[in-house]
Amino acid sequence: MVYLGTVSKTLAPALRTGWLVVPPALATAILVEKTNDDKGTPVFEQLALARLLARGEIDRHIRRSRLVYRGRRDALLTALAQHLPEATPTGVAAGLHVVLDLPAGIDDQAVAQEAGRRGVAVVPLSQHCVTPRGPALILGYGQVAEPAIPAAVSALAAAIRLM
Repeated sequence: MVYLGTVSKTLAPALRTGWLVVPPALATAILVEKTNDDKGTPVFEQLALARLLARGEIDRHIRRSRLVYRGRRDALLTALAQHLPEATPTGVAAGLHVVLDLPAGIDDQAVAQEAGRRGVAVVPLSQHCVTPRGPALILGYGQVAEPAIPAAVSALAAAIRLM
């Protein structure tokens, strides 16, 4: 069994710091490949991460972040229920995105373009699908301040109603 983890999503992607726990039989081969790949991870970042972990700072950061993102997610779901009751949000419990299934016959790419003209960035799910499915948008809420969410959803609803 191999265990792999990273702090990229939790702290910062630029840290490029993670961990790998492997059986002893694989340790030497993994070390050789790691060394060949990038000549080692910077020591300063590893020491800083170790200190944050030892002091419980990472756990506190995660607890604070969960509250912030839960508030944003809840604000998004409330605004969607108010402004777009005909659309169905899915994937609510995972990540910092929601997939918004649109009513049949709506062009999700056209909606994304119109929403962009209104200052709201959304991604049409159709550009990521190999097999056709109903129209949908990917709504990211991780970087949107909670107070801005209702106005953004209102603008998105206006864009959808134009279609």
